[in-house]
Amino acid sequence: MNDAIRLRRRGEREKQKQRLLRALTKREIWTINKDNPFLRERNALIYELRKRGVKCYLLEDISGIPKSIIHRIGFVGPNYGLIKKRKGQVNQLKI
Repeated sequence: MNDAIRLRRRGEREKQKQRLLRALTKREIWTINKDNPFLRERNALIYELRKRGVKCYLLEDISGIPKSIIHRIGFVGPNYGLIKKRKGQVNQLKI
């Protein structure tokens, strides 16, 4: 891929990022941030934005959360990473 195409794509990404930042409120931007201690609220907002068609790389740029985790939150739902099964509970037989 040549440099002109890369620069054009980078410029398009920046424009999309700016449009998304204008569309979000300050509270929503703070909620998406990776330093937000309220994970369920953060994940719910990321899930909602992914359902509405926001790309993973844009959310990654705004939030600082890796793209793979954003994709999993969008796929699994707002409870991603909050429910952990213990190994013993998974293998228990129900009688």
